[in-house]
Amino acid sequence: MDLMTTKIDSKRNIISIDAVREEENSRYELKKFDSDMNYLFSLGSSPLPDPSRFNPFMAVLRWDLTSTDQIVCGYPQTYEIKIYDSEGNVVRKILKEHDPIEITKEDIEETTKSIPAQIELSIPKYYSAFQRISVDDENRIYVLTWERTTDGEGYYFYIFDSVGKYIAKIPLEFQPQAFKKSKLYTIEEDEEGYQYAKRYKVTWKY
Repeated sequence: MDLMTTKIDSKRNIISIDAVREEENSRYELKKFDSDMNYLFSLGSSPLPDPSRFNPFMAVLRWDLTSTDQIVCGYPQTYEIKIYDSEGNVVRKILKEHDPIEITKEDIEETTKSIPAQIELSIPKYYSAFQRISVDDENRIYVLTWERTTDGEGYYFYIFDSVGKYIAKIPLEFQPQAFKKSKLYTIEEDEEGYQYAKRYKVTWKY
């Protein structure tokens, strides 16, 4: 097994992305194990990168764990997010229409500048449906899109409540690292390139 992005639920079960390398179907697969690492079930998958034609913008399976041991998971080839219960059953789906965001020449140049020239690239016209899924301590779901803010310094998030109902669309100029007790924690960088942790108070009005 080649496990990544691992989390542990309230019953000490382990949820993790496994990079499964098979000749016919190499993939990232979201798996659940018990506390002794006995395999229980899988919840979703997405292809591993193609080494012969690398796509640096490829859609990759995204997920997070709620405080009630539900798993929120989506493969952003489409805007569909599934909410699984602790037994692996789909209990809700979030489906949303979205306008594809075209990948700019500047983004291609920035993303590929460190990739060796001998690697053949496969660049799509559009970004995936979303970048990332996060869940806060009240089980609100944050979906990071590729839609930039007006000043180009940040991105928009779509926020849904614990049952998948849309709440709001908000712009943020940083990547949230954690949400806890109405506080949002981030890692930011100053003008000299030094990183530091920063905390924001969050007030909800809806």
